[in-house]
Amino acid sequence: MKPAPVPLPDRPARSAAVLWLGVLLVAWAIAALSRVLPYLPTSGGDFANLHRGAAALVAGESAYVRPELDYPPLVPVVLAPLGLLSLEAARYVWLGLSLLAVLAAMVALWRLASGDLAATCAVAVVLALDGSAIPNLALGQMNPILLLLVALALLLHRARPAGAAAAVGCAAALKIWPGLLLLSWLPGERTARFRATRTGLLVGSLLVALPLGVLMIATPPPHLPIAHGYWLGTPALLNFSAPAAVLRASYGWKSASELPRDWVDGVNSSWRLAPPRQHLSVAISLAVLAAGLAALWLRLRSCRRRAATTGPERSQAVDLVSALVALALVAAPIAWYHYQLLQLPAFVLAVAVALRRRRWGIATALAATLLALTHHELVVAAVQLFAPHPATALYLTGILLPLLGAAWYVSRLAAIGDRQAG
Repeated sequence: MKPAPVPLPDRPARSAAVLWLGVLLVAWAIAALSRVLPYLPTSGGDFANLHRGAAALVAGESAYVRPELDYPPLVPVVLAPLGLLSLEAARYVWLGLSLLAVLAAMVALWRLASGDLAATCAVAVVLALDGSAIPNLALGQMNPILLLLVALALLLHRARPAGAAAAVGCAAALKIWPGLLLLSWLPGERTARFRATRTGLLVGSLLVALPLGVLMIATPPPHLPIAHGYWLGTPALLNFSAPAAVLRASYGWKSASELPRDWVDGVNSSWRLAPPRQHLSVAISLAVLAAGLAALWLRLRSCRRRAATTGPERSQAVDLVSALVALALVAAPIAWYHYQLLQLPAFVLAVAVALRRRRWGIATALAATLLALTHHELVVAAVQLFAPHPATALYLTGILLPLLGAAWYVSRLAAIGDRQAG
């Protein structure tokens, strides 16, 4: 017996919701462009590294000759057409594609959230309060594309599991950690689970192997990123993962003293952690991931037991994906502040439920959490009320935000199987 689906709004109400969604997205896109466009001529942003790799590939050179490009082979191959353009022209094209990806992701999430007025309001609240989309657009990051793929995976998870798994596989080929989302099929029926996981792994593997083959044929080595040590972690203050917080604590920093130079230099892809701290970062990452997955397994087991006595639970897929995204960002050795863009699907869906059920306290708590996770400058300002020294405020913020990320994961874990969650 399947859980009853959330009823769709009637035609007039849905038409009004569609109209308001369109107005909202157009207004947000205009506001985003007004903030990002003036920045583009002043800096190549992170996109300069992507463009440099694509241009090198077009010229028959190695895309990875410089350590700044630390993405899998699919990225320079897909972006090769932009390598034919100047950096300035490619920046505008990439901005347009990234903006469309964010808007399309919001439409997918709106549909997943039942496409009613509450869903429209949830999208409005999240876009208004979020502080991660604009930096991603300004820097030219890959995260808007990943956001769209995660949103599609959520939308298709139940009706078209193979398509959802393919979206996850594609995301993993662009940036390895989304492969963790394949675990979202764990609670499903064995045959469907096997097929979906197989599809995701096959798509991800092909989208790594085929571009790698292209690079091996068309360019000299190296054919893979050479910044391997960089992936092991950094104490840089804009890295908001649990391993980063532990790394910062390992320096024995004292209140009101100068920040260690490593915390500034650590944003450079050519920078390397000392081996003992590399081991510490990897150990903490694995420990947090193992603890998070163990808690997830216990939660799913509890849900199965409850379903056996009280009847079937609602679909767990959406909450499971949201929890895995939150866990990945807490456990990863590197989770820059702009990675929080990938948390937006969970916030849209949770806010929609809170608004629909008129749980204003929960909606307010969600809004405050979103502000804190995506506006680190607000957290720094709040901490300075109690610790006025700038370096102290930065240090404490670097501890508080990983803790907040962990608390957000726990809340997503609690939502799995909760009949009142949506």
